[in-house]
Amino acid sequence: MMLIRHPQATFAMRAAGSTMQAAGINDGDVLLVDRAIQPSNGSVVIAVFEGELICRRLWQQPGETKLQAASPEHGDIVIGDGVPLEVWGVVTTVIKSLTV
Repeated sequence: MMLIRHPQATFAMRAAGSTMQAAGINDGDVLLVDRAIQPSNGSVVIAVFEGELICRRLWQQPGETKLQAASPEHGDIVIGDGVPLEVWGVVTTVIKSLTV
C-alpha cells in the first residue's frame, strides 16, 4: 500500500479529542503510526503517558523533553529526569472521512 512504508511495524488508530487540531488532526481521524521510524525532534508521535496513549509533538533539547499539544488550550507535558518516555511510533499519515 502506498501509505505504509513498513507494513510489519505500522498500525492504525483513531484520534480522540482536540489536542492536535491545530496540526490538522481532528477527533475521529484515522492515524497511521509507524513503529519502525525513529522519532526526531518535531515528530508527531504516539506516546504512553500515565498509562494512556496520547498524540503529541515531540520536542527534545538538552536537559528537557516535552510532548507538545498543537492546540494552545492544552498544556505541554514536560518529561522530568528519570521519567521514562515510551514512544510507540511516529504518525505518518492522517486519514479524514469525507462523510458526516
